[in-house]
Amino acid sequence: MEEAATKLSVSPNRLAAMEAGEVDPARKQVDNFARVFRRPMVAFFLRNPPAPAPPVADFRTTQGEVEESQAFLLRTLLRDIDARQSMLRELLEWKKSTFALLI
Repeated sequence: MEEAATKLSVSPNRLAAMEAGEVDPARKQVDNFARVFRRPMVAFFLRNPPAPAPPVADFRTTQGEVEESQAFLLRTLLRDIDARQSMLRELLEWKKSTFALLI
């Protein structure tokens, strides 16, 4: 809790109150949380943390081991791409159904 509060520039007590639902964070704070923790903003409004994505097969060939930070960034990028694809798919389906109603 201390480390997260420091990264977010809030007091540990205030962060605990936010997590307990006693205090609502400002929109700007939620934007900062999403940026710091590399998560979509909506993730901070879920009752429970989202289930972790299944591991992705990694077919890269390297000399030795891949650094954990690089693997983390790749997983973050893939999660972001998957979320954007899902949003786009939903938008296209919504537009398709809305267009069908107009005809």
